[in-house]
Amino acid sequence: MSAAAAQAGALLERDPAIAAVRAALAAGRNLLVHGPAGVGKSALLRAALEGQPRTPLFCSAPTAAGLYRQALRALGAADARAAEALSSLRCRQKLAAAFAAQPCCLVWDPAPAAARVVANRLRDVLRASAVPLVCAAASPYMEAIGHLSIFFSLQSERLRVPPLSPPAARRFAEREAVRLQVHFDDAERVLAELLRLAQGRPGEIQALLAMTRLPRYRQGNAVTLRLLYLDRLTGARHGD
Repeated sequence: MSAAAAQAGALLERDPAIAAVRAALAAGRNLLVHGPAGVGKSALLRAALEGQPRTPLFCSAPTAAGLYRQALRALGAADARAAEALSSLRCRQKLAAAFAAQPCCLVWDPAPAAARVVANRLRDVLRASAVPLVCAAASPYMEAIGHLSIFFSLQSERLRVPPLSPPAARRFAEREAVRLQVHFDDAERVLAELLRLAQGRPGEIQALLAMTRLPRYRQGNAVTLRLLYLDRLTGARHGD
């Protein structure tokens, strides 16, 4: 199974959400896609924005200045060296001109907890060119997105991405185990325990299955689930 097939698998039960993203952009609305880490927000956005009339400008910079420069490069309005040499003000001016010439949407994934001045300046740039902002974040609250909340004050501007249902999570896990060529003893028990820990999040299912391949979590063809759980929950990282 290819990576593309894995991406498609992560979109199980996502058709209504994909349709909601496309409807928001067709109406020129800002949209915040939110949900816990690993639930599939990024995969959902990329699927929803593919082939749409507005060119999506995907940015992941943790600062406004970085966002402006990434957007300029994505639009072809400046190469990396030229963008780095521009002041934040000049970046915003060039972005406004580029936005006016090309229908697009700005996608900030993941969105940072932005300061008020950042949110206000970005709103001025986007509003002048009728460019919608699409963000992905863990929650719609200030602690996650800061003052970007001014873009998403209406309920229609917020889309929660729920975990997969248990049957869909199971199907996805089984497909991923085949794709990753993961084999272990007592597969039924291991898979059930991994699904319990993943809580319906496709990204977490992928991460846990990948971890079962590491020697640290193996005793022959058996998985040491207790250690795997502990490391995953505490954020431990190992190079083996």
